[in-house]
Amino acid sequence: MIPILYSREQAIKELRIGEKAFNSLNIPYIPVGKRKKYRMEDIQNKLDQLKREATCPSKSAKAPRTTHTTLRSMVIGFEEALRQTTSQLQKQ
Repeated sequence: MIPILYSREQAIKELRIGEKAFNSLNIPYIPVGKRKKYRMEDIQNKLDQLKREATCPSKSAKAPRTTHTTLRSMVIGFEEALRQTTSQLQKQ
């Protein structure tokens, strides 16, 4: 038999998620005495809402680059770097 109202532990087990993830969902609950009970309909509605909000990052528009710095570097070979280093050492 499928329960009408789920305890917090039952809902977490049913959804197969952790406690922190469940808490972050902010699902509406029904107070029953000192306990909170959750309707599966409310849980499903929240999951459907999250599903609609999520977008795939690969399909979204690329953000423009925000860098304004330019580097003045140059690639040189090992022998050239060695020559430059030894010439600087000789000058000192």
